[in-house]
Amino acid sequence: LLRPYQRGGQTDAEGYLAIDNFLAGDATLEMYDPVSLETATIPISILPNQTVSATIIQKGLGSVKGRVIDSVGAPVSGVLVVAKADNSKGTQWGFTDTQGKFAFASFPMGSINLSATEPVRGRNATASTKIRYGGDVAQVEMMLSSRASLIGTVTDQTGKVVSGAEVRIMI
Repeated sequence: LLRPYQRGGQTDAEGYLAIDNFLAGDATLEMYDPVSLETATIPISILPNQTVSATIIQKGLGSVKGRVIDSVGAPVSGVLVVAKADNSKGTQWGFTDTQGKFAFASFPMGSINLSATEPVRGRNATASTKIRYGGDVAQVEMMLSSRASLIGTVTDQTGKVVSGAEVRIMI
């Protein structure tokens, strides 16, 4: 949303932009590319009746690659992985391949939060990473939560088997 003292516009095919009739003084020039989701800002100072030339350089996008493993280190295929940029400038999702690998491209710089869910057994994992600069490839390994089984018997103090007893694990 533009505040009353803001002005804006869109760049042309050559990336050129002209903004007229705004308040002089210290300001921040902001850029947002709706295609790549990139943002950039630069500080500017403009005196009254002055025209200033400014260049904004996009910092570039990064990507996230990784794999999902189980508790013994084996890759897990078919896991849903969701990656969300901390600055809310994008969410991507996909499934791991047969080697447990996943990849997401075109994330802006900043923190990326990931979640993995195995639909069949309900195991899950979370992780976070950062895109530090344009072209950065953040590597992540996510270990799914473990599942276990328990077998046993219930007896009374004399060693007699107790049938029909309800048994619960409290975690």
